[in-house]
Amino acid sequence: MNTSGTAISAVNGNINITGTATDTTGTDQDGVRFENSTGAQATAVTITGTGQLTISGTAGNTDATSTGISLVDDTTISLGS
Repeated sequence: MNTSGTAISAVNGNINITGTATDTTGTDQDGVRFENSTGAQATAVTITGTGQLTISGTAGNTDATSTGISLVDDTTISLGS
């Protein structure tokens, strides 16, 4: 597993992540994408204690490679203490 490049965290709090792709053509038009590929680092989302995680995303088009929410490679999500 790679060292986390993007860390999103809360202690006794909520995390809300929302994304909307606006390009209606092409591939991989994801609303929210946590990715670890060439040039990107792993993503870690952590809530310690109490709280809620909400992720909502809207793809830019109906291409099979476009998704509302895409969790790729070394993404880690940890909820609770």
